[in-house]
Amino acid sequence: MNETLGFAHFLEHTDAVARMLASLMATPGLLPSPTTVAVTGLTPAERTAAYARLATIKDLLAQNDANATELWEAHAPVLMALLPHGAQVQAAIAGYDFDLAFELLQNSEADATMEGH
Repeated sequence: MNETLGFAHFLEHTDAVARMLASLMATPGLLPSPTTVAVTGLTPAERTAAYARLATIKDLLAQNDANATELWEAHAPVLMALLPHGAQVQAAIAGYDFDLAFELLQNSEADATMEGH
C-alpha cells in the first residue's frame, strides 16, 4: 500500500513539473525563438501536407500517444509557422500535456477555418 501511495505522489509531482515547464516554455521571450519558415513560402502541396500532419498529430494527442511528440519534432518549424499558438503547442507537447496541445490545435483549427487557411 505504501508503494502505491509513493508512486501516486511521484506522479503528482511529475505532472506539476511538466505543467510548470510547459508554462515556462510558452512564456514569450523566455527562450530564443525557434527557426521557422515563412508560411507564404510554402507551395500549396506543402501546405496541404503540413495540415495533414497536424491532423495526424491531433489524432495522436487525442489518444495520448507519445508518437505525437516525434511527429511534431520532425516538422516543428513548418507547423509552428502555420499556427498562431505554435510555441504554446510545442511547449505543451514537450511537457507531455497532450490535453492542452489538443485543445490548442482545436482552437487553431477553428481559427484557420474562419480565415480560410
